[in-house]
Amino acid sequence: MIDNYKILTLTFSDARLEELKDYLIPSEEEVSESQQLNALKEALAVEELFYLQTCNRVLYLFYSSTPVSELHEGLVQYIQKNSDRNTDQLRLNTYSGEDAIRHFFEVGASLKSMVIGEQEILRQVREAYEQSRAIGLSGDQIRILFQSALHAAKTVHHKTRISEKTVSVVSLAMKKLRRLGIHPKDEVILIGAGETIRKVALFLREWGMEKIRVFNRSKKNLELIKEILPSAELYFLDQLAEQNLNVPYIISCTGHDDYVLTPELIDQSRATSGLTNTRGILDLAIPRDVHPAIVTAYGLKVIEVESLRMVAEKNKAFRIKEVIAAQKLINGEVDAFREKIHRRFIERAFREIPSEIYAVRDKAVNEVYRDRIDQLDPEAKKLMVELVDYMARKCVSIPMKTARKQYSAIRNELRKGAHAGQQKE
Repeated sequence: MIDNYKILTLTFSDARLEELKDYLIPSEEEVSESQQLNALKEALAVEELFYLQTCNRVLYLFYSSTPVSELHEGLVQYIQKNSDRNTDQLRLNTYSGEDAIRHFFEVGASLKSMVIGEQEILRQVREAYEQSRAIGLSGDQIRILFQSALHAAKTVHHKTRISEKTVSVVSLAMKKLRRLGIHPKDEVILIGAGETIRKVALFLREWGMEKIRVFNRSKKNLELIKEILPSAELYFLDQLAEQNLNVPYIISCTGHDDYVLTPELIDQSRATSGLTNTRGILDLAIPRDVHPAIVTAYGLKVIEVESLRMVAEKNKAFRIKEVIAAQKLINGEVDAFREKIHRRFIERAFREIPSEIYAVRDKAVNEVYRDRIDQLDPEAKKLMVELVDYMARKCVSIPMKTARKQYSAIRNELRKGAHAGQQKE
């Protein structure tokens, strides 16, 4: 039921983005994220699990009867057990039942995004769901919630102006990078080749950048970058130390738990003068890819997600009226989801009634009263069977109709209560 939906989450509005890394699923080379998530699901003994990690949020959605406080304690213990992080101060925001439903809908509709109105979050939610389903984390309950979240997001974007003239985190970051004076002749190094870097690549192509080197762990994502930037040189991530990294601009966004660009790596690279020619670094990773010591040592100008907060706040103020309208729509979507779950519960509860009634009918005709029925003449026997069949059908339909009437009455009462509450407000 609805009360079984639970969310544990932390976002840019609750903590510095650098702190989010402490709440991510710990992953190492030998243990994949999917293995860790399945281990977490087993450790917490939850029915279903959905995990979302973006550049400014981490969200765990559970379907379980376990109290959310116990889930929180179990998650912290799991992170502590499987990493060297200090979890003494770990504290995520928790949501249960309808509050969890509402929060999930608001996330999907970008009401909780750093840049309110952007539609990138919906793609991220969709990909996270597909991943959760593919590796066996989520099932029917999260599927229903996900589908309703998609509908809620589309409703908000279609019926409000919240997404009008919106910008994404990547576009904000690239706008700031442009102000540093990047020129088409400047060489750029891209570290990572995921969705964020692919969006960066689109900007670089539009700007006519000619010299680009890309470093990434997987060949598949490197090839996707090559489709966008045909002239780019491709390398695996472990080849960074073999290259000259002393270029005007470095843009990085990987999923590593630790720093990717470190003082040690710079010393090992072919650049004998470090990063003296580097004019700017764009670090879009959470946690950061670039070690702070590099920034200090070379006096670099760094653009990171944290620095985009002020721009995001201006965007939020501009859209405040649309946010209010969107929240009213979300409330309606939550009501619709509640009705859907209640109706589904009733239908599932009555699903086996027909087969059980027909089984009773068959036993009565073929076993209990068989000898007495066989003594009837053919006409009376036919009438008896038709009568029993008729009664069986009525026994199936009566409870179904009664349940629907009761459900409609309850639904109307809920709607009256909600309407009365709105009038008081």
